Order: sequence, then C-alpha cells, then structure tokens
Amino acid sequence: MAQPARPAARRGTSRAGQVRMSLIDRIRAPFGPAAGGPAAALIRTGPLAAAAVAILVLAGQLASLAWRLFADDESAPAAPPAITGPAAPAFDVASIVNAHLFGVTAADPNAAPEAAAGNFVLAGTLAGRDPEQGWAILGPNQQAARLYATGATLPGGARLIAVYADRVILERGGRRESLLLPRLSGGARPLPVARAAPAAAPVPPLDNVRELLARNPGAGTEILRPQPVFTGGQLRGYRLYPGRNRQQFTSLGLQPGDLVTAINGAPLDDPNRGLEALQGLAIGGAATLTIDRNGQVQQVSVDASAVAPQTAPADNPVQMPSLDVAE
Repeated sequence: MAQPARPAARRGTSRAGQVRMSLIDRIRAPFGPAAGGPAAALIRTGPLAAAAVAILVLAGQLASLAWRLFADDESAPAAPPAITGPAAPAFDVASIVNAHLFGVTAADPNAAPEAAAGNFVLAGTLAGRDPEQGWAILGPNQQAARLYATGATLPGGARLIAVYADRVILERGGRRESLLLPRLSGGARPLPVARAAPAAAPVPPLDNVRELLARNPGAGTEILRPQPVFTGGQLRGYRLYPGRNRQQFTSLGLQPGDLVTAINGAPLDDPNRGLEALQGLAIGGAATLTIDRNGQVQQVSVDASAVAPQTAPADNPVQMPSLDVAE
C-alpha cells in the first residue's frame, strides 16, 4: 500500500518547482535577451523607463521647492534684540522753573492795579479832575451800597484810594486793587468825562463832597430840597422841591413834587445813600433820574455842572465833579 503513494508526492514537488521557475522567468524576461530583437525589448521596457524618469524629475522639483522655502525662512532678517539699559532720569519741571535759570522779571511799578472785586460792588462814582478827591457808592450789593469819600476805610479794612469815572482803587493789606463799575450790555451810556474848571479860574482841590457841604451847608439845598417818601415803612425815593434858586431848579428839567426813585437805574431805597447822592447831584453832578411825575415814570437827564458853581461862595470857587452811578 505504501509504494503507490510515492509517485503522487513526486508529482506535487515537480509542479511547485515549475511554478517557481515560471515566476522567475517572468521577472527576468524584461531584462534578459528578448525574442524578436531590440525593438521588442524597447517596447517592453519603455513604459517602465519613462515612469522612472518621471519619478526622478518630480522628486527633483519637490526638492527644489523645499529648498526655496527653507532658504526664504532663513534669509529673513531677524528682529534686533531689544537693548535694555538704565532708564533715562525723569526731569522735574517744577524744580527747573523754580530755579529761575534766566533770572526773575522785575515788577513794573507803573503797572495798573490788579482787578479784584473782593466783597464789594461799585454802584456809582462821583469823580473829579483829581482821582484822589472823589467819592464812590460801594457795598456788598447795589441795594446795600453806601457813599464813601476817598481816604475812607470800608468794612473789612479796605481803604478807598482813588475814584475814576469807571472804576475805583482800593488798598487792602498794602496791595492795591481795581474795582470796575458794572455796565449792562447793550444799554450802557458812554463814560462821562470829568468836567474841568475853566483855565482862567483855577480852583483848589476838595478832599471830598462832604467837606464841601461842611464848608457851605446851604450848597446842597441851593437848587433842590429832597424829602424822603416811605411806603409801608420802606423808603420809596425822594420827592424834589425847588431850593432857594427856583430858576436853576426849573432849568434842570425838574418840576416841584417829582418823585425820584432811582439814579441811573440804582434804586434810592437807602436813606443815607439816596440823600448823599442827591446832595452830590445838587452841587454839580450829572445823572439820569427815574422820576414818578403825576403817576407817569419818566427818565430825566440832569446836569447841574453849569449852575452848581453859583452855589459856592464867590471868594472860594470849587471844582464840580461829575456823578456816574452804575446802571
């Protein structure tokens, strides 16, 4: 029984060997001598050679592209490293300014006084040719303002030094300040110019209007006589009547019984202030009066400078100032 099986094993071995030889022949066939000559060999090997060449060219292109990319990255200039060092010292501007490297500017002695209203309101001025011989209406407000002559000490310690048509000079703690006369925008009158006495008759300066009244008590009533009028215990104004010189009273455009309630818009609701203002007007002032005449309110411009010199004694002429009260 064993002898018949041996021929079958030999046949299987010979078949496997034939298969292996067939595969080897197929691999070696393209590279070995081919039947039919060189043309047949080129036809068989041409596609493989072309594919190999294409692969080499593609690999070369990829290598060149990669080289360019890496070369660009390496050739880009690197940012310079930040230089660290000690910080620059900060300059103290205040210390440089306070050092006065170019010197200190000397104060101008002729400079105008610094404007400072302080706690006062200038309601009016009575200025003459000499600014140190006038008087002004000052106070915390126009309603509470009072009449002060030059040289007078005001509440709070300030002293009235000079009076001009549009301002006064106050001295407070050795420092001079300028206080301006307030003006309403649009309706303010031009500043009146102080009326100087004729050159042919020089006049001695007066300390203030109160001194004039003290030297000539009748000067304030020579032209007009004011009488206070109260309504409900409150001063409403002053009713005017002619003085000893009735003709001068009439020449001012006044009529007996005119009730003056304001001077240039400043109400006469203070007895002392109103009386002194009217007395100053009577001895040569100029102003616009608000008058209640027979129930009708009128504005009357009064200039007593032309007639007031006749009220002073003939042997002692005086300079007549001009009155200007804030509107």
